[in-house]
Formats: sequence, C-alpha cells, structure tokens
Amino acid sequence: MRKFGLLLAGVVGFLIGSRAGREPYEKLERQLSRLRGKPEVQDVMDTAKSEVDAQASDLTDKAKSKVSSASEARPSETQSSESRQPNAHAAI
Repeated sequence: MRKFGLLLAGVVGFLIGSRAGREPYEKLERQLSRLRGKPEVQDVMDTAKSEVDAQASDLTDKAKSKVSSASEARPSETQSSESRQPNAHAAI
C-alpha cells in the first residue's frame, strides 16, 4: 500500500512539474489508464476504499459519542455558572 502511495505521489509530481510539453503527459495518462484497468490494481483500490470508509465510519461514531457525552455533561456546568452570575441582559 505504501508503494502505491509513493508511485501516486511520483506521478502527481511529474504531472505538475513537467515542462516537456503535452506528449509525456499523454504517454503517462495512457500508462495510468492501462494500470487502472488491471484487476490487481482494482482490487487494491477497492480494498483501500473499503478501509478508508471503515475508518471514517469508526471516527464518525467516536466523534458523535464524544460530542454527546460532552453535551450531556455541559448543562449542569452551565446552570451552576449562570446561577452565580447576574444576568447582564436583563437591564437592556
């Protein structure tokens, strides 16, 4: 997986930094198109996508849990601090 990322970074760097004209870009585009068509590459891409989706789902669940627990703890703190402070907006 790291090799694929390194390869992808190299390709992107070449595309951005290339000043040799359109031909190298088109050649690389054809090679990438052939590479993407290979079943092995598609399998790796599908596996990576599934892993990213699973990690994103887990992180979303963790974030929701943290926000929920923080919001449940917060009202009691807010009520106690509000009862100690005078209402500044009441005079307006």
